Amino acid sequence: EWDAEWIGHPAPQAHAQPALLRCEFDLPDLGSDAPAVVRALLYASAVGGYRAAVNGRDVDDHLLAPGWTPYSSRTVHDNVEVTSRVRAGRNCLSLRAAGLWATEHFGFRQNARPRYGDQPRVAAQLLLEFADGSLRWVRTDASWTASTGALLASGLYAGETYDARAQPVDAAGRAWDEPGFDDGPWAPARVYPRETIPGPRVSPPVRRIEQRHPVARIATDDGATILDFGQNLVGRLRL
Repeated sequence: EWDAEWIGHPAPQAHAQPALLRCEFDLPDLGSDAPAVVRALLYASAVGGYRAAVNGRDVDDHLLAPGWTPYSSRTVHDNVEVTSRVRAGRNCLSLRAAGLWATEHFGFRQNARPRYGDQPRVAAQLLLEFADGSLRWVRTDASWTASTGALLASGLYAGETYDARAQPVDAAGRAWDEPGFDDGPWAPARVYPRETIPGPRVSPPVRRIEQRHPVARIATDDGATILDFGQNLVGRLRL
């Protein structure tokens, strides 16, 4: 039943360009005669990494999903129930994508190069089951729109560049992953050639297990701020 297209940033400006991708869909209003949704299941995969959200709320607490695989020969998908996330009326399904292992340069010196492509891509399909037994799929395809967000650059080893001012919000104050957001300026997502058909992931997910606070804040001569978290953990910010 896997029929989702692999999609990504329509016009990447750099290697391993992170991307925001979204689509909206309608479900019957509670007062209508149409059957209600009784179950919603999201299947999602990536050549790279992804986070998925429905109506502005992440569907799980997984990080670096769906994990590394030899992408050219095997991809895997996560499966999460999102029934409590969907609602009558307008809904938004959104994905955030980054390169992780898929776009990293592997090798030594002049032989280092990406092994699985220059850009991350994602694929997802949402299965909606209705009270009358009917089914509906919402899949990634060329109808999705895409853009760049606050995450400007992301590397598994090089770290990230994040600019909160670049997080998309429309004139009405709606966030990019909420229903009704004006994505008129966004471009259609780029559709990539089909990858392998993902199989279900069997490894445990990566999750946050600890939160650390800075032990020191250091101002540099060039106007940046260094946050020292101790134990050789340092973050550099420009405020």
